[in-house]
Amino acid sequence: MRLKALARGVKWLCWAGLLQLHWGAMAEVVNEPVKAAIPGPGIEPAKALESPREGFAERISLFQEREPTATWLKFGELLLSPTYSQSSTYNDNVLGQPADSQKQDFQVNYAPRLAVRYAPSRDFTFDGGYGFGWHTYANQVARHYMTHDADGALNWNRVGLDGLSLRCDGSYQQTGNTGVLVQDFVAFNRLHAYNFGPTLAYRLNRLAVVLNYQYAETHYFERRNLINDFSSHAGTAVLSYRLTERGLAAYASYSAKSFQTLDPVTGDCVVQEGRVGLQGVYRKLEFRFGVGENSASYAQPSLRDKIKPGAAMGLRYSPNRIVSCELGASRAFVVGPLSGSTTNTQLNGTVVLDLSKFDRVTLFTAWTDEDYGTRRRDTLLYGVRYDRPLTRNMKLLAQVDRTERTVSLQPDVKMTTATIGLTLGF
Repeated sequence: MRLKALARGVKWLCWAGLLQLHWGAMAEVVNEPVKAAIPGPGIEPAKALESPREGFAERISLFQEREPTATWLKFGELLLSPTYSQSSTYNDNVLGQPADSQKQDFQVNYAPRLAVRYAPSRDFTFDGGYGFGWHTYANQVARHYMTHDADGALNWNRVGLDGLSLRCDGSYQQTGNTGVLVQDFVAFNRLHAYNFGPTLAYRLNRLAVVLNYQYAETHYFERRNLINDFSSHAGTAVLSYRLTERGLAAYASYSAKSFQTLDPVTGDCVVQEGRVGLQGVYRKLEFRFGVGENSASYAQPSLRDKIKPGAAMGLRYSPNRIVSCELGASRAFVVGPLSGSTTNTQLNGTVVLDLSKFDRVTLFTAWTDEDYGTRRRDTLLYGVRYDRPLTRNMKLLAQVDRTERTVSLQPDVKMTTATIGLTLGF
């Protein structure tokens, strides 16, 4: 009986797709290859593009990282791509409690989404999308909640002259839940956040300059949580000079990010970072290394300004088309609106196995050490992810994560999550 019901459901989905195509008689179905976003040695104002959206509950969108083709409905210069994702996640510690009080539950996620692309010319494009999510807990360990996600990016190349480009992007997210192990948000409370800003880039022969500004704001809906609202302004300037034709480049960067909060303990603060370094490609190895200085200053006179050396490095090695490995490390000041400042040391590694042009296995791990002066916190994350396009417009994802956290003078917290999901495209 279940197989018959499933067959009927698939049949109705097929008829619905045919009816949509017939309704849009002027539409043309276009299958366009999608380039995978591969982290490399390119200069990017990464620090300025960070936003308080980090830490939101993970919402399953299986076409974000990599897809062999994207199917678009074409209306002249306008492309539309509707998708629907459904997944189930098992969590053995939903509330992030110590071992003697943790609770487990299954979470079911429903997420339709519509992506839009408008490209009137090669030098002017707009990409955007909106997704709605509904998330339920089988045993109601936590409350059901809904999410809204919207994003858009406008790219304009050759703005007045060759080599000058402008990008304006922004996003909006609303959720009723955040990661319980993240310190910058109050979990299981409804909030929304948005960020937007322009990026201006200019390249002349071997010289490249990138300027970025980003504004972000986060608000809680309940009055009792308004004290946790915060906003931030961030600016970054990057100067790069290519030393060789093969890609070796020297760079210098400066960024500043200011937080405005209502917290009477820490108040407002400003984090600044300056670095110089080298990045490039040697045969099949991509690398980046930078050293500099980080500072954190507070509006509260009772808190002292802090200055620490900072450093970051990244390696990416791809011996063949099947295997690619990445290793990253960094040490710097990190400021959280609720957690305050910490000297943060991070190590992370990723191994990607492209078993064929369809199957992909990703092994990942990350270790973070945070020093708050009076206490210390270590977090270890590791897991495996498998994704496989079943058809041109259907993709399967399976992922298992394990998180272990140790905080001085507090019980350890361990959490395992397992997710399986399916995305259907038009």
